[in-house]
Amino acid sequence: MAEQGIKFSMKVNDAQLVAKTQEMAAATGRTVAEQSRLTMKALVKIALTYTPPASQRIPMGKAAQGVGEVAIVRDMKKLFVPVELKHKRAEKWPDPHALHREAFATGKITTPLVRYRVDKAKLTALKTTLQSHVGLLASGWARAAQTLEVPLPAWVARWSGSDRGTPLQMSQQKNKIFFKVTNHIPTTAEAIALQLIRLVQFAKKAQVNSMTRQIPYILRHNLSKK
Repeated sequence: MAEQGIKFSMKVNDAQLVAKTQEMAAATGRTVAEQSRLTMKALVKIALTYTPPASQRIPMGKAAQGVGEVAIVRDMKKLFVPVELKHKRAEKWPDPHALHREAFATGKITTPLVRYRVDKAKLTALKTTLQSHVGLLASGWARAAQTLEVPLPAWVARWSGSDRGTPLQMSQQKNKIFFKVTNHIPTTAEAIALQLIRLVQFAKKAQVNSMTRQIPYILRHNLSKK
């Protein structure tokens, strides 16, 4: 899945972000490589904090996991009507998992005109499976977070070996150093793709603003020590 899906790379390559990282390195006395790594750590932390089911209103944590689990139940109610089947004739909708997957083919729910009447026991099993998958999207940042020592909630960390993303990657060309992390999502998940594009841009802007606020304090502190 990872190789066939969309790959979202987050890099310290934005001109404003690079300039502010270099300025921060000069203020702190760190090398540009050291500061770039810290910048990437901050970007990954921001991305992880707000990747769904987390949001700016409910950042990454136990509450966000609960939001994801509740959303699954809400969406299932839009698709299915649980019924007690007596199995006297063949089921019209024997595979609710396939129906659910089809409804979310673009990453955003497409509801049927008439809800599917499905065996209650199968819906209970589907709910259990789907709720256990909460955290899968955020886990695309997990390997990079582990490399950069960014804490992970257990419900995200459980998917860290699922090949959803890459660890921190570093390369160097002449006097330029490149850091990159990648989150893999399914090719069909267009709505999720748009969310992640906005999230990456938000993370970069937030980190530029954070360094902009910090630098004057660091410089004043440095002057006070002389």
